[in-house]
Formats: sequence, C-alpha cells, structure tokens
Amino acid sequence: ESMPVSTVAAVWGTNFASVKLMQESMPVSTAAALRFVVAAVSLSPVLVRRKAPLPRGVYIDGAICGAMISLGYVTQSISLVTTTASKSAFLCALAVVVVPFFETLFPRTGPHGTHKRKPSWLSAILAVLGVGMLEIGGIAIPNVGDAWGLLQAVGFGLGFVWNERAAASHPGYTLEISSIQLTVVALCSLALSFLDPSSGAGMFHWPDLASLPYKFEACAAVLYTGAITTALSVVLENVALARVSAAEMSVLLSSEPFWASAFSAALLGESLGIESMAGGALIIAACVWSQVNDQVLAFLREKAKQD
Repeated sequence: ESMPVSTVAAVWGTNFASVKLMQESMPVSTAAALRFVVAAVSLSPVLVRRKAPLPRGVYIDGAICGAMISLGYVTQSISLVTTTASKSAFLCALAVVVVPFFETLFPRTGPHGTHKRKPSWLSAILAVLGVGMLEIGGIAIPNVGDAWGLLQAVGFGLGFVWNERAAASHPGYTLEISSIQLTVVALCSLALSFLDPSSGAGMFHWPDLASLPYKFEACAAVLYTGAITTALSVVLENVALARVSAAEMSVLLSSEPFWASAFSAALLGESLGIESMAGGALIIAACVWSQVNDQVLAFLREKAKQD
C-alpha cells in the first residue's frame, strides 16, 4: 500500500529540475499556466464523462484543496527562478513539519474529527537548524527565492491537511477531487499569467506563445511536469491518503529531496556542499520526528512504568 507514496516521492523529486529547465525558456507565469493547463486537461475526462452529478461537498472540498496547493505550486515556481532545485526541494519538505501545526490551528469537526496530531517543537527546532545550515552552506547565496521556497511548504502543508480530510469525507471520489483541484490550480495560474507584467506581454494580456524562445527540452518539460509530476502525483497522493496512515505517508515523502538532488545533479549539474547536505539531513530528521514523536514518547513512558 505504500507503493503509491514511494512513487510520488520519486516523481516529485524530478519536478524541481524539470520546472527550472522549463523556466529558462519562458516567463515563470507562462510556464506555470502551461504546466497546470496540461495537468487539468489530463484529468478532465473524469468530470466530462461523468453522468451522475457529484455531491456538492466534493466540489467544495476539491476547490479548497486546489486553492491550497495553488499557493504551493505558484511559490515553488517563483522560488526556482533564483534558487537551486536541490535547495527548493529541501525547503518544500518542511511541509511535513508544519502539517501538525495546521491541524492544531484548524481542528477537525464532524464524524472525521477524532484524529489530531500535536505539533512537535523538536521537529521545528531541527527544521530551523536545517534551513540555516542549508542557507549558509549552499552553493548559492541566500536570496528571496529561498523565502518563496519556504512558502511552498505552507501551501503544500495546508493542501495535505485538507486533502486528507477530503479523502476521509468523500471515499470513492479520489479522481474527481483530484480533477477539481487541478482545474482550480490551472485557473489560478492562468489568472496570474494574465496579470503578470513581467510575462513580456504587459498586464491583462496573454503572452505571445509563438514568439517565445522555445527549446525541445522546455516543451518536453511542460508536458512532463503537467501530466506526470502534477496530474499523476496528485492522483497517487490522494489514493495513498485513503489507504495508508498520515505518518507512513509523510515519512515516505520525506525521501523526495534526495530524489530531487540526484535528478538536479544529473540534469542541471547542481551539487550540494557538506554543510548543505547536513542541513538537508536535519530537515529530513525533522520530518520523520514530527510523525513518530508521539509513538516514541508513548513507548518511553510505557517502559518507564514497567521499570
């Protein structure tokens, strides 16, 4: 049952370098819009061919999840303009740490409101130390792109919380929820590209796609990131949320930065210094501890009672 999660981690790992390669040939907003339109179209048959109407709650939860992950995807695209793909991937992994904090701020209600994870302050401290080492030891000077990279963790963290609840509230509607999410993301990206004056066409104008300096690699990256690292990974993530525990899923997803580093090294020639690798290891440790700390502490308390 953990296979979909492992696949998502590996697929996500290839995403950062692919997006960075794509953005070398076109404006950020244009690249994001094209990517998410491809993703939305890939899953559109799920809604178009459906005969029976969907429950209203499926549309609502799908739209909320789409708005959450839009924040993650858009800030990720912006961060990759000025920061390395490897560093952005490690910053994205912090979503696993912030999830318990969001669950505390937005407790569940109704029949699915019994589960609640407490935030781990040790994980927060490890994460802060890891980010610090990643910044001071990186091959690139810390910049505003790193701040955008931190925001992607917020967006994806919120998306994870609401996706988990949507899967529990609407079993059997995984593909439909995924399709609605990506439609919302595509609409948000199109709106941003239309309003982005740096796109080369001015505000309130769509860029002239024919005039962009396309490369074969960039076009392939648009199709790959849209259909595979976005559409496929969102579906697999939502399928996994209905089958595996949140703790297992989060731990398995924490391997994603290592896939990203390997793929970035192969495709872009990026590398990480000793300090950066140590910082990345601290971030992964924070991710793992944020999910297993309750079990470990419960085990230690039980052992103390027995002794």
